[in-house]
Amino acid sequence: MVWGVIMSGKNLFGVENTLLPDENDELFTPLRAILKELFATPGKGLRGELLILSAGGSQRVAAQPQLHALALGLELLHLATLVHDDLLDQSERRRGRPAVWKRWGVKTAVLVGDYLFATAYRMINTVCGPDSMERVD
Repeated sequence: MVWGVIMSGKNLFGVENTLLPDENDELFTPLRAILKELFATPGKGLRGELLILSAGGSQRVAAQPQLHALALGLELLHLATLVHDDLLDQSERRRGRPAVWKRWGVKTAVLVGDYLFATAYRMINTVCGPDSMERVD
């Protein structure tokens, strides 16, 4: 499948050097651990795969860095909404695991969701430009 070429679990969220805060910054150590765990949960990639398929679906198309950035941004946006939604709905579990807010607390869940939103917008912005975010609102 085309998705496996570029968006396998390792490739999709294995870009920790650009997605996650610097590992030498102790302030962000807890955030890094939480994000690594979230990225490792099953079921990631469907939205990005649909984006790639709708763009043509060939391996040549899927290998385009801009499309990869959009697919990743879409996945991060979805993950951010799940983190915040679980908190707002007080859902204690997500796919059989404790929700972020339940495991690490409400304040942490808000910050993790916000970080994911900001990172998703940054990924999308790199491809579509700053005006693209006005359409999201």
